[in-house]
Parts: sequence; structure tokens; C-alpha cells
Amino acid sequence: MHAHNQGRLRHITHLMVLCALQQAYAQDEHGVGHAFASDVDRGASLLQASLESLSRRGAAPASMHVTTTRSEAFGAADLSLIERFEVTLHRDGDRIDVFNRRYSYSGRDDATLAFESQVLWTGSRWLQRQQGIVGGQPDTSHSYAYTSAEPTYYERVRNGLTEGGPADGFTPFDDHHVAAILLEAHDRVVRPRTEKIDGVECAVIEGTHDARGHYTVWVDLAEGHLVRRARIVKTGQQLEPNPLSPTQWSKLECVIEHVRVAHVDGRTVPVEAEMTMGWTASDGSPGLRQWLKVEKSGMDFSPDFESAGAFITDAPPGTRFRDLDLGISYILQEDGSLSHAIPEDLLNSTFALSEGDE
Repeated sequence: MHAHNQGRLRHITHLMVLCALQQAYAQDEHGVGHAFASDVDRGASLLQASLESLSRRGAAPASMHVTTTRSEAFGAADLSLIERFEVTLHRDGDRIDVFNRRYSYSGRDDATLAFESQVLWTGSRWLQRQQGIVGGQPDTSHSYAYTSAEPTYYERVRNGLTEGGPADGFTPFDDHHVAAILLEAHDRVVRPRTEKIDGVECAVIEGTHDARGHYTVWVDLAEGHLVRRARIVKTGQQLEPNPLSPTQWSKLECVIEHVRVAHVDGRTVPVEAEMTMGWTASDGSPGLRQWLKVEKSGMDFSPDFESAGAFITDAPPGTRFRDLDLGISYILQEDGSLSHAIPEDLLNSTFALSEGDE
């Protein structure tokens, strides 16, 4: 089939889906949602439309800034600012460049630069560079870089940072979009009436994924089928154990809300969202609470990557490179060359590299 005909077929199919969805969500003159008119699995159609919208946004070359602010508290204590992440993102087809600066509040109103990291993905291999900061200056004694062809870790970084995290329907504890997880729920249902979220008419879809938890999402019926709200509840084995924590949680509740949308270069894109997470201890008492706010700015869908210095890394001399696939490591020299390979069994004694460093 010719490319022209394929594109035309996709366009016709998309129009048919939209018409079916509009008919299923009949509204009266006051905009009040009526009961669904069809018994077709509207939930799957809406979730797939949301994922297709995300895929189209992700396929476009782009540069942007993403700011994430995090507060946390234990029990009933008031939330306090903990850290802020300032991310510069460049995306071009299969290539992605994420440069992240982490600022720590440590009980103060003014944040201090604490850490820098960069993740590059070429489409077949990723490289992550991490660098500590001491007194506001790079600390080369804590400069590491890791590279691998295994995409699992990269996918989590992409979902959490390059796709705007909760603004685009991703959470820190799942490596898939909330709509993709809900598509696999064994008891997925669509509530019989629509609901308005921040003034926008939404379909409400919910279901339980045995391994991941109970998911409820509110899908926008007007602006590209964006996820306008999501609620996730995990219990028991659905929670990832934390061996570093003295407290093991019995329940996690996460809510994504207040998703703000903007129109940039003819595209409808989510540019802001908030996410709250609350853990319950095994004795039923309230535990850790976290609040995140994500904001996108400076969105450019016709970026000049060369002028921006994208898709290159500027590691300082002394940076310790580790190839996770081959199990060998190198040290970046002053002249830009790499030292000889060091076998895996000598790695810890030579670099004192531990899981904590990673």
C-alpha cells in the first residue's frame, strides 16, 4: 500500500473513532453528561486514544524545560520543601538528551545546587552521567558515568522526566503510562456518566491490575484525550519493598490532578500537573506523604539542537565510566582519552563504587 493511502486510511480510521466517541457521550444543552448510548468497550477505545495522543506528542522533535518541586512530611506534620529538579530536555526521534540539576532545600527557603546528571539515549544505547556538587562547584571525585544497551532503566528516566511525569500520566513507581496499565486490568469498567474535572468533561474508567493496583483515570473528551486526573491505590504485594526503609508500607494512594493544558505551535500539550502520594504503615497509621508539582516551559517544536549543544556530554577529567554490559570501567584523562579497561572483579577496590553511588 502506498504511503499516501496508508496516511489517508489512518486519518479516516481516526475520524471514525472520534465520531463513535462523540455519539457515545451525548450531552444536553447544559453540558451535563448523559448515560452511554452504546455497549461497546468505550474504555479501551478511550485509553488507546490517550496513548496515541501521547505517542504523537513524543514523536515530534522538541526542546523544553521541566521543573519538578517536591515536598514531603511524615504522619500529620505539615509538608516542607525538600528539593527541586530543573531539567532541560531535547528530543529528536529516537534520540533523547536529559540534563537535570537537583536543588536541595534542607529546611531552608533558598535551594542549594546539590547534584547534576545527564541521560543520553541514541536509540540503541543510553549513557547516564552523575556529578556531585561541593560548594557550588563540580566535584570530580563524585563524577560517574554508566552506559548500556539495556533500555529498562532508560525507560523509567524517560517516563519520569522527558514525558513530564504526572503531567503526561506517568508515576515514579510504574514504568508504563496509567492508560496502558488500565488496558490490562481484568475488571475494567466505564462509569455510566461523565464527570467534569477542572471544567472539562471526562470519561471515568477504572479497574484493577492484579500486580499493580487499582487504577481510575479521567480521560478528556475534548482536548486530545489527555488524562486529566488519575487515582492509584496499591496494597500488599503491589507495593515495591524498600530494603533501606525501617518501615514497610501496607498501602499507597497516589493522585494526579490539576493538569493544565496549553496550545503550542498548533499542538495541545499538558504543561502542568500536581501529584500527591501517601503511604500507610502496616499498623494502619499514616506514614510518608509527598507532593510534586511539574511545570513545563520554553517548549520549542522546531529546535536548533546544534546551537543548544544537545546530544553531547561534557564530562570532566576524572569521571569514572562503567560499561554495564561488558563489566569494564575506564577513567577519563585530562587529554580526553580513556584509561585502560579495568576488570569487573577489581572495580570495587579500585573505584570504591557501591550501590549507593549508583
